[in-house]
Amino acid sequence: MRGEAPIAETLMFVSVEHADLAVRYVNGDWSEIWRILPLIDRFVRAGGWAASVMGLFLTLCERAKASYPAEAFADQILAIIDDKAGELKGWHGTFIPARIAGLVQHFADHDPPMSLPLAQKFLRILDLLVDMGDRRSAALQLGEAFREVRVSA
Repeated sequence: MRGEAPIAETLMFVSVEHADLAVRYVNGDWSEIWRILPLIDRFVRAGGWAASVMGLFLTLCERAKASYPAEAFADQILAIIDDKAGELKGWHGTFIPARIAGLVQHFADHDPPMSLPLAQKFLRILDLLVDMGDRRSAALQLGEAFREVRVSA
């Protein structure tokens, strides 16, 4: 993906992998992610359907997962795939669904128990990923974190 979308890499704060002398973000300190979250949110909701943008967003979330707000992640992913699952053809043959499932698993395990609304959002995401053919999501649905969660119709 390097060189494919340098502006997108910059906007997602993933253009540099690690810089020890940096004040935040690229040095691994994502504790102030709330400062850039409005920019990230707007960008991913507008262009997250594109595999290149989603890949960069997931890289950001994977790097910042200890500080990234789970609720925001769930809302952002749902905004992209809830109504567009059939239109995400650029995602086929990529690891995007598996990476999303991995982040869902991290957030579900990170600070249990999850609130019911957040668990329902994550379960909805997993349902959509299963519809896209992701096996990891199917296994996660049966896990401890989602065993008692039901999504209303």
